[in-house]
Amino acid sequence: MEHHLVLIHGAWQGSWAWNLVRPYLEAAGFEVHAVDLPMVPPSPTEGISLDLYAAQVSDVLRSLDAPAFVVGHSGGATVACQVAENDPDRVRGLILIAGITPPDGKSFSDITAELGEERGIDGIWPFLVWNEGRTVCAVSKQGAREIFYHDAPVDLADWAFTQLVPQPLGGLVLTPHLTDERFGRVPRLYVEALGDRSVLLVAQRRMQELLPGARVAKLETGHAPLLSAPAEVARIIIEEVESATAAA
Repeated sequence: MEHHLVLIHGAWQGSWAWNLVRPYLEAAGFEVHAVDLPMVPPSPTEGISLDLYAAQVSDVLRSLDAPAFVVGHSGGATVACQVAENDPDRVRGLILIAGITPPDGKSFSDITAELGEERGIDGIWPFLVWNEGRTVCAVSKQGAREIFYHDAPVDLADWAFTQLVPQPLGGLVLTPHLTDERFGRVPRLYVEALGDRSVLLVAQRRMQELLPGARVAKLETGHAPLLSAPAEVARIIIEEVESATAAA
């Protein structure tokens, strides 16, 4: 049976973030749909927001001939959770990789504020370069290398940095609205990145406590296993889909 996979990238990135993972998934027989979340407001009066991101992914889901497994990396996991809330019947399962998954009504900044004494809890934020109005920011090369891609080959890390784009603030501060009746009935796998310097493990586990119900897998990687361990990421996704299919 052919399965649809909808892949959602994190902040400052694009569908290119899945380039190294995608061939493994396609070789396993999956139909892969890697989305590009908008980084530029659609109009002067409409800004970037979680609602906009979730609506774009829902449009992809509704174009498919069957429900899909939705995979979100980093901030893309927040989007994936909101999509599951909005369209639970179109989502067969969620796979959240190094995911930012705050509970209903909270943002990741609320989580980091709670854990404020943890060393490095700010992750990438000290390495951001803001515009004058502090409405758009970019990742510095130092931040990309030290926080995102520290365990990736240097040539891949340097290439990935050149692909990063400025991110509007509305695409960073994401506060989901989640309910047990809708989001809560979608099966979830949370994939921990044990060496993450952006979303520290303590933050990953705190979000799991606040949003319980996910099964857990682990990767011995930093924040970007899509780059540093693509075969392992693909293996986890494939095994999760096979397990969910066998249990259905």
